[in-house]
Amino acid sequence: MIMKKHSVEFNLLIKMKKLLVIIIAGVVLSACKSVSYGNHLENPDINTDKVDAVIKKVFATTCFEGDEARDDAQKILSEYAGGYTDVAFKVYLSASATEAEKIEKQSPIIRYYKAAYNKVLNELRNTTSVAEGSVVIWYLYNMGFIIKTPSVCFGIDISHKYASSFADYLDFYLITHNHSDHYSNLLINVMNKDNKPVTSNYLNNSYRKTVPGEYIIKGCTIKTNINDHSRSNLKSVVTYQIDCGNDTGNMIIMHTGDCGYYDDDDYDIGYNPIDLFIARYVKNNIELNVIGKRANCNYVFLSHILELGHEIGPDRRDHLDGMDRVRHIRTSVPDTYMPMWGDKMIWKKSTRKFE
Repeated sequence: MIMKKHSVEFNLLIKMKKLLVIIIAGVVLSACKSVSYGNHLENPDINTDKVDAVIKKVFATTCFEGDEARDDAQKILSEYAGGYTDVAFKVYLSASATEAEKIEKQSPIIRYYKAAYNKVLNELRNTTSVAEGSVVIWYLYNMGFIIKTPSVCFGIDISHKYASSFADYLDFYLITHNHSDHYSNLLINVMNKDNKPVTSNYLNNSYRKTVPGEYIIKGCTIKTNINDHSRSNLKSVVTYQIDCGNDTGNMIIMHTGDCGYYDDDDYDIGYNPIDLFIARYVKNNIELNVIGKRANCNYVFLSHILELGHEIGPDRRDHLDGMDRVRHIRTSVPDTYMPMWGDKMIWKKSTRKFE
């Protein structure tokens, strides 16, 4: 009788264990899917027409001619990004082509990320020439910009899943520092294979810059400084001041990467005025330690908004944060704007303005 009772209890225990394994497996599977597709798993058949309409509204204008429709679309895209975790984004970045395609269909913010890439690549491919005195600039993602002049094309801080696609069109590649949202190893590898210059402060090559200096690549004169990323990460960011050449009217672009804008940091501004100052969103409104103070800027582009590789929280800034900061910087530089992924902008030396 006792043996039979123990046998029943043992069988019951086995069944409970099997049930527990099934439950755990279901939780793990759900978690994996949530990681892959962000917070949009509940409705994998998303309304792609609605998402595409939002993206189209952004692509229909630039940051200079934004209207109410673009502003509303930016807010919606920020909402899409708001629930998409950094873990989900990292899974997407490492996903196979097949899995990536699924995620690009399932997640609205990744659908926009891929659409912006397609737009920039197609426009760059079709821009076979640039008129004398003009500079064409595309904003890809985070702090990644592609600049094309009548005689040269280069990229700064390009970081994207498909970044290597741009290697055929770039004459050189500038990297401000070795944080993964500011460079692409795939793009670096292709550029190296093609014997094209890649400048940074960490790659072991002849273009490595660890001290302030000046050099020329493909007709562009480039001045570098070494600046602090934060109070705990000193002298880790290369800032670039680029004279884009005589055929542009010597347009000056300054890209600061993730520099901290600390008042006591070294900013040797070799070119003043600066036609375009590319800034990142920084806590505590400290950009103006440099912008409008040490750097006399005609235009400021605010970037590092919606960085999906950052954890959801204070280090990931959305559209509303960005526009609030734009208004703050405009007290010193009225022509301050916040481009969105995929934006194309054309600068003219005749007016020294974007048109």
